[in-house]
Amino acid sequence: MVQTSTTGEIMQRAMMLVKNKGNGALEYANQMFKRTQKTYDKEEQVYWQKIAMQIELLIEGNDPSKNSLL
Repeated sequence: MVQTSTTGEIMQRAMMLVKNKGNGALEYANQMFKRTQKTYDKEEQVYWQKIAMQIELLIEGNDPSKNSLL
């Protein structure tokens, strides 16, 4: 499989979604992932799946109850 996006691109997109949509960013990314499943575009599926996973990490990192360093 050819990688069409870099880790930096995934991080930028995830950060932009969290900034613009807040906690709704994860729901949005998951909806986009589900839409790509209907088109059978594997690269787009992987792209949105990675973004959703990155958003989860960003949101968890901002949640003091889930941050073990606090």
